[in-house]
Amino acid sequence: MKRKEFFNLQLFADDDSRAALIRHQIADYLEVGGTYELCGVGFTQLNENPGAQTDSTTYINEVTASSSIIGYETEFPYQFDAIPRQKALYALWKDGRDHHTGTDAQHTFLKVDLFNPIGEVTADLAEFTARKFVVSNEVSSNDGDGGQKITASGTLHAVGDPVQGKFDTVSKTFTAGNFKGKYDVDVPVSITLDKSTASVAVGATDTITATVEPSGTAVTWQSSDASVATVADGVVTGVAAGSATITATITVNGTTKTATCAVTVTE
Repeated sequence: MKRKEFFNLQLFADDDSRAALIRHQIADYLEVGGTYELCGVGFTQLNENPGAQTDSTTYINEVTASSSIIGYETEFPYQFDAIPRQKALYALWKDGRDHHTGTDAQHTFLKVDLFNPIGEVTADLAEFTARKFVVSNEVSSNDGDGGQKITASGTLHAVGDPVQGKFDTVSKTFTAGNFKGKYDVDVPVSITLDKSTASVAVGATDTITATVEPSGTAVTWQSSDASVATVADGVVTGVAAGSATITATITVNGTTKTATCAVTVTE
């Protein structure tokens, strides 16, 4: 079975108010043969220049021009070591080698915000906010003197507008849409229980109901003393006389909230 790979990143400390982004926290993918291939090993530069275009007018009653943004000419300058086994950079390198033009030199290119997860990142699902571009590949140079490795440089030129969406790094699938990540919106996170205390006899059960926000968030249940009482999906079972605390926990975009219920088990 093929091993699943995903980005399980501890990007920031608990207090991330001063944490600046590092380059590896934004991933780049190029579609090659119907599969999104990571632009990673081999690339020493892959930047983004939005290229905002302006229009300026000076009105007759003013001495200062008024400017507005009227468009973008986005470019992604790159440089890499020519490593044939790296499918993304090899596809770009071949555009120059084979003198591709027009649509033959166009590719689908993704910018994935690994710092901005959508929900919890797991081994089965790792979604992040992303943008999809169609780009034209301008290969500027292939350099390499005797005894030296071949390097290539060039620029990916955006064709049309980007498509907003999300990208799952496990399945390597892009979904178009207006998705909100960890840093796009302050999502209220809360959990409450329908009771703060409960009493249950040995061998009997009682149910604790949790209300969570955002709705549908998975709840983790835990007993402070499983020899007295156990809990599964909010159902408490008395094991032996005594006391235990049942804790319900949720985590949303790195924010964890808990609620507790004191349980007494009687004979």
